[in-house]
Amino acid sequence: MQKVLGPEHPSTLTGMNNLAGTLGQLGKFSEAEAIQRQVLELQQKVQGVEHPLTLLSMSNLASTLHQQGKFVEAETMQRQVLELVQKALGPEHPLTLTGMNNLAGTLGQLGKHAEAETMQQQVLGLRRKVLGLEHPETLASMCNLSETLRQLNKFAETEDLQRQVLDLQQKMLGPAHPLVLRSMNNLAWILGRLDRHIEAETMQRQ
Repeated sequence: MQKVLGPEHPSTLTGMNNLAGTLGQLGKFSEAEAIQRQVLELQQKVQGVEHPLTLLSMSNLASTLHQQGKFVEAETMQRQVLELVQKALGPEHPLTLTGMNNLAGTLGQLGKHAEAETMQQQVLGLRRKVLGLEHPETLASMCNLSETLRQLNKFAETEDLQRQVLDLQQKMLGPAHPLVLRSMNNLAWILGRLDRHIEAETMQRQ
């Protein structure tokens, strides 16, 4: 395709992006990264920095960097993406919220849990407003925030949020779903940290 259409043709860039995605799924992150960097450079040149496809390519590259443990570089790129997406689409757009969520995850990996918590609180509030309480992405935000609160040793807040997660999961997925059982185990662990061992044991037996 590159020989026929040229390296800067949109179809060529789409094909390269798809190849990078496949390589990522195969765990070949360094190869995926190299292709994504080429795509991003060409898209910035041809389509401009603020074009939606350019922003998507930046986000994809940041995710690949994250997968390789290159968290500092991933953070830098995710901040750029978030700033541009917020400017182009507004603070409540789903892609903006995804960008915030991704950045918060990287901040957590870098040990910046307080900043991650602030961002995750914002994402959760907006997803509740925009998507509703029972949307899977809202539920994912609750789980992410719960983990960050746990990292900050805010166990009382973690318990409250984890109970909300468990109630919603039981309602949406049923009592025997693996995610429900995982949440019950997480809640039991939190109760143990709060020295409520009888409650923790009861939940573990369930």
